[in-house]
Amino acid sequence: MNSSIVRVSGGGMPVPLESALRHLRALDSEEDMVVRYVKAATAAVEDYCGRALLNTVFDMFLPEWPGT
Repeated sequence: MNSSIVRVSGGGMPVPLESALRHLRALDSEEDMVVRYVKAATAAVEDYCGRALLNTVFDMFLPEWPGT
């Protein structure tokens, strides 16, 4: 078994939805689309930087304890 890291919590939005809607001049009916865009952009930035933008909890699973 290989080691793996799993995101347990986090993944919210780094900007308030109201601010994103106002900035994009989007209608309230477009809220779902704006949420998807912000989450996709957040994921892209986190992948590129190799860092989480928000406080996040990860679990790491190892096949055995290191150094044993």
